[in-house]
Amino acid sequence: MAEITGSDRQSAPDTSIQVKDAYLSSDLWQSARDLMQSAVYTGIGEPILGVSQIIDKSGGTNTLDSAQAGLAKVWIAEPEHAQGSMRQHAQLLGSAVGMMLPYVLLHKSVGRSATKLFGEEAVVMRPNPAQMGGMAFGMATGKQASLAFATGFIYDSAIRPSDNSKNGLSFVQDRFLNGLTGGATMSTLYASSVGLSRLGASEAIKSRFARTIFSDPISASVLAAIPAGLVSAEAHALRAGNLLPTAAEAGQSIYQMGFVGFAFGGAHKLGMFNRPASKTAQEADLNGSSKDKRVSQTQPEQRQAVAKPETRQSFLTGEIVGIETPMQRAQRLSGAKEGQEKPVGDMERSKELYFAKVKNPDGSTSDVVIRPFTEETNSLMRVRRAEVSHNVNQTIKSLTGVDTPSLPLVLRDQVTLPKIGKGYETEGTITGTAMIQENGGKQLGSQLREWANQAEGLERSAEPAAGSVTKLINNNPQVRELVARAAFDNMMKGNVDLVEFSQQTIREGVNGVELAPSSKLRLTAIDNKNDFTLLEKLSWGFGSQFGLSLEVAKALEGKRLGELSPQLETEAQAILKVFSSEKGRQRLLNDGLTLPEIEAAKMRLTTLLLEGFPKHLGEMNFYADEAKQQLTASLNPEYDTEGGTVRDYLKSRDQNLVVVRENGSIRIRQKPAS
Repeated sequence: MAEITGSDRQSAPDTSIQVKDAYLSSDLWQSARDLMQSAVYTGIGEPILGVSQIIDKSGGTNTLDSAQAGLAKVWIAEPEHAQGSMRQHAQLLGSAVGMMLPYVLLHKSVGRSATKLFGEEAVVMRPNPAQMGGMAFGMATGKQASLAFATGFIYDSAIRPSDNSKNGLSFVQDRFLNGLTGGATMSTLYASSVGLSRLGASEAIKSRFARTIFSDPISASVLAAIPAGLVSAEAHALRAGNLLPTAAEAGQSIYQMGFVGFAFGGAHKLGMFNRPASKTAQEADLNGSSKDKRVSQTQPEQRQAVAKPETRQSFLTGEIVGIETPMQRAQRLSGAKEGQEKPVGDMERSKELYFAKVKNPDGSTSDVVIRPFTEETNSLMRVRRAEVSHNVNQTIKSLTGVDTPSLPLVLRDQVTLPKIGKGYETEGTITGTAMIQENGGKQLGSQLREWANQAEGLERSAEPAAGSVTKLINNNPQVRELVARAAFDNMMKGNVDLVEFSQQTIREGVNGVELAPSSKLRLTAIDNKNDFTLLEKLSWGFGSQFGLSLEVAKALEGKRLGELSPQLETEAQAILKVFSSEKGRQRLLNDGLTLPEIEAAKMRLTTLLLEGFPKHLGEMNFYADEAKQQLTASLNPEYDTEGGTVRDYLKSRDQNLVVVRENGSIRIRQKPAS
């Protein structure tokens, strides 16, 4: 048998680890180079060449060749078509990432132009419409999808280069059809991604993993690439004279759009599409705010003087009519006779609260709540905190779409009110300065008692049985979410006097109408004087050992936000980002908060998300006294310590507030630093 000599032996492929590593290293390097080259070419080169084409076609010039030559000198050119899968993926990703720069700039420009043409409300930017109600969601999504269509149309018709020689169309026809395809694709991508985000925020999705996938902008946009890719494939099929695309064409289109969706979602997550809605908003925002930068370096006490002007609603300047005391209002709504001690539907009684109507310029009337105003600390705090809390809520809404409304107070001079005696009877009148606030509706505490009695088959006016409110919250998911939202709002803001959470109101069309537990009910905060303390450890408050608040504490303590409402948990995560980001913190400083207050709120939000509602602070023994039909608790001194600490901080924080009368209006401002 002849031997195989060295010259006859064929060389076997080298399969050593070193050679494989060399191949892999080469592929990685080429893929990284392709990614960068594709991103730069798509982000810079394509817009220049696309516009050059238009100049050439309209003016008969040769700008395109000059532009290509100039770009080549700085190494900006379309990469060669990749053969390997890794390089192909890198080119697709790079092209998608590069597209975002001109697309985002164009989107902002289209938004500003639309605002000038159609007005602010027509195209107001909503960073997170997925959190809105049904009609508001549809309108907001429609507006933004229209902007996405306009942006996609301009991008593909004016910026992207094209070659009409392959389809027999004129240059204008080809670019126009490109624009229609791009507009339809991008509006579908946007609408689909927002729809998935809304689905992730709903209770219809039980899986936490699925909710996370749908709620995250990147994963939602990647999934939205499926309908967007189908729309793009269908558009190209119609242009080719076919009714439908082939399966291969549809798959390739979806595959390519997946990379665009990834970049699109990433841009949204980074806030690249957000912008102030108008020039006025920009001036109030951080962009031109050297004033804000100076404020962030001042002492915390001085920052409050830079708050936004308080919201002043026009109806609050009208004539006040039909003033009632709480007792008179309860008797009117229930039909009870004068002197009846416990009328049906009675609200919490207060000698410092009146109900009335204000005549609007159009002849209609608005329901308002009126409180007498004195220049004591409590009144000053109430007005100032209402202003700050309203500003903070507006900032949260503008940055996240989450609406946790509170109602601002307006001061008016020379308001005549009934004087209430010891037995709630009227004793003449008093005239002076008053705080006027829109009536938020029925108080949550009153409504909980009514619902609890209804569930027990009792009269609405009866005193609820011990534990009935806790039982109602445990058994009814709508009530549970409503109460959880009220408690969350108070705890997030560090308002530890939790008796006040029950004074939040449920929006009504007409005051006194019958309400049923529903996901449509919306809470509005009307008492904000204890908002935003430096409290770091969450608690149910130093007032929660009494009645209703104790029952609520027993129903919610120790529960995670997601157990009570997945949407509440999602909203809490969005609010935490506002208190954590540099942009959000600067906005909150401008709203009137101090850095220590912002940091404390961030810690409270983090605890609520990680641990849920706290256990009942200081409780040693909890029981129901059946003889007196009430809940009681044996407490340790930590309640009093906490309450005293918070009250001291609130008074020290607002001790330098003063009343300022200017141009016929009354405002609460910080004393100028001496």
